Amino acid sequence: MSEQQTSGTGKEGTEADAVKKLLGVRGIILDLAEEESRLDLQGLHLQQQIADYQRQIDPPARERIAALQQALSIVQERLTRLKAEKRELIQQQDHLLDKIDDLRAEQQRAASKSNAPLALPQRSSVTVESAPPRSSRFLLLSLGMLVIVLTASFFLAHALYAPDDTDQLTYGDNGSNPHLPAFQPNGKGPTDQVCQARSDGGCFSPEDIQQAFNITRLYQLGYDGRGQTIVLLGAGNTTTLQEDLRQFDETWGLPQAQLSIMELHGPPNPYLCDDAGSQDRLQIGNTLAVEWAHAIAPGARLVLLIGSNGVSSAAPIQNCAYTSIKDDLAYALNNHLGQIIAIHDTYSELGQALDTADQKADEQHFLSDTHALFQQAAQQQVTVIAPSGDTGATTPNNSLIPNTYWQQPAVSWPASDPGVLAVGGTSLSSTAADTYDSETVWNDPSSGASGGGLSAFYPEPEYQQSVPDQQRFQERRGIPDVAFPARGFLIYGGFQTGLLGEMDPGAWNHWDIQNSTGAGAACWAGLIAIADQIRGKPLGLIQPALYSLHGQTLHDVTRGDNSFANVKGYQAQPGYDLVTGWGTPDAENFLIALIQATDHTNESNCQASGSRCP
Repeated sequence: MSEQQTSGTGKEGTEADAVKKLLGVRGIILDLAEEESRLDLQGLHLQQQIADYQRQIDPPARERIAALQQALSIVQERLTRLKAEKRELIQQQDHLLDKIDDLRAEQQRAASKSNAPLALPQRSSVTVESAPPRSSRFLLLSLGMLVIVLTASFFLAHALYAPDDTDQLTYGDNGSNPHLPAFQPNGKGPTDQVCQARSDGGCFSPEDIQQAFNITRLYQLGYDGRGQTIVLLGAGNTTTLQEDLRQFDETWGLPQAQLSIMELHGPPNPYLCDDAGSQDRLQIGNTLAVEWAHAIAPGARLVLLIGSNGVSSAAPIQNCAYTSIKDDLAYALNNHLGQIIAIHDTYSELGQALDTADQKADEQHFLSDTHALFQQAAQQQVTVIAPSGDTGATTPNNSLIPNTYWQQPAVSWPASDPGVLAVGGTSLSSTAADTYDSETVWNDPSSGASGGGLSAFYPEPEYQQSVPDQQRFQERRGIPDVAFPARGFLIYGGFQTGLLGEMDPGAWNHWDIQNSTGAGAACWAGLIAIADQIRGKPLGLIQPALYSLHGQTLHDVTRGDNSFANVKGYQAQPGYDLVTGWGTPDAENFLIALIQATDHTNESNCQASGSRCP
């Protein structure tokens, strides 16, 4: 571009020409930014494949490493050229802006005489190298185009370089059709017709959830959580869990799981957690978490930490709570067991109705102590996830008497801690196994409702301060952050007959239908494992990036409320709400957007602190 083309003489034609060229340069910079993001993610993908093969010692692995390294070198070389070109264009942009500033000054002088100002672009509306384009328009354009390009390029790379030996999971002969299942059930599992006969709400298999939330395409690209570890915290018996998981996997065509069970405090104390003696709620919680975390991230390793469930072997009815969560969380963090921790038990932030003043004080100290652990998790880039609870806008107030609740709004801990990703619950309507229809707030008086509301202990975290209509928070931490279906999850548990087994023990013995936000927390753990694999490093605390997206690539749930047990709850509404948070994920698009937002947030934090970004 010549100096003559951009110099200002005060003539209208020259001014228009400068503005036109500026807009053209802006467009090219946007295109280059999209290409840079695509190449960055493609490079991460190749590096992950190289790391996988480096653990092997056979000659074919060395050959594949050489091919992958060559492809990575090409990507890195293109990135270097692209960044140099972008720097040159940004210099041209700055040059044009300087000229336009001169033209603006000249026009303002002319306007003072003629009262006919000419509108020109403002410098503040154009971004520079230290702050890449991040407007909402750019983000929508970038994400839309990036998803298309990534889908094609990643699948091509996967087809060219993916191993064909035993370490590579097989997803069926699906080609690139996202509407075909990634896993092939053996045809022996409960059907929706069977579930409808036992439960009005029906049920969902792993295949139903995988396809409804657009996860199948990620599997086809090789993203299933491989190389990641999900740590699940719970309590209670696990005597049948390994065999139950094997049966669950065989039924739904899932690969064999890598599950380790650790009893940190010895065998569980004897317990009876249901007054009818027909259910083992602690073991159901473990089974639900393990089977569905595996269903979403079938390549991830699972570690189930079994904590203490009480203090008395003489009174088993009192051994029905998970009582060592603080110690177990510290153990998982200090021993670096995994980058994702999911907790499926919930506790009332208000404690128990019969607590003494000293007990109340101890509970406040406990919340403070565990908050320090959640901060430690964020520093270690560990994502902690917990359900928002199953009793709507209130919480239980007596662990020894079922169905007794605080008659005031209350939220569940640990979801209420700002360092925890809180997952609310929805009811999913799906017209077919491979389609997403709609969702409403999960609220069934007979089984539960999505927890949500305002914390009585934690102030509003910074990441929630970007949400419009701040009056809803009242300067308190609001939960949930996101949501997932909480109704109709099939599980297999050899320790019980199950709802479907009660209907037909010969055909469906041990098959059960569970409704709980704990299922959504396990599924989100699987999604984060896949995101960590795609990114090549852990996301850690995702809320700052999540809230910066303002609901983009999430299903916005706008119908229903979480009033429960005569306590008035909160109404779902467009955007963020205190029932389903930002909504449920369109997984393929959301995970890409979340990774980009995380990288941008981290970069901004580094620049703000003056430190060098990794």
